[in-house]
Amino acid sequence: MKVKKLEVNEKEQKKIYEVLELTEKSNIGQFYANYGGLVVQNIIRVHGSALSEIEMDLLNVNEGNLQRGFLEIANDIFGGAYILNSGAFEEGYGMVFYLNPETLSYENLEVDFGQFINYICTNDILSEWYVDIYNNKLVDTEILPTQGVSVYPFFFTKEFNLETADYQVIDFQQLRGSMKEYAFNLFGENIF
Repeated sequence: MKVKKLEVNEKEQKKIYEVLELTEKSNIGQFYANYGGLVVQNIIRVHGSALSEIEMDLLNVNEGNLQRGFLEIANDIFGGAYILNSGAFEEGYGMVFYLNPETLSYENLEVDFGQFINYICTNDILSEWYVDIYNNKLVDTEILPTQGVSVYPFFFTKEFNLETADYQVIDFQQLRGSMKEYAFNLFGENIF
């Protein structure tokens, strides 16, 4: 299994500790003391202080999210988001939720931050979660940490078909922007 550790950017790390009021006594505090982020199997990117590697540091990604009661801790190449619940949902305070791009809804993974990091680093997430898409469409595709995979029709539409959908590697911010716009038009609110 391939897990790439990103180096800590000390200036950004200090900001993370200040804004989130972290100490090294917590799982999340220990993680950010030692990791600038992670790229797991080229699918999941855990946000951190490493600015140049994934261009999605923890604080910039979460601008405005803390006030909404969550912290996006990671994303996947399909635009899904892993968030730490700090009040956005009544159930599962302190648990990791996954914004599934297939349904545009949040699922409680029923694990805390430390359990989430342990799980994605020690299990074959490619075969467990993403095998159908990867095996059918993306097996030979290189996807940079700053990119994502746009799927059309979108996963969450009734028109989506794994075999006939169009898969394109695009800039991740562009992918997330189109998902936000579609979700806003669908639900009338920002779910990211």
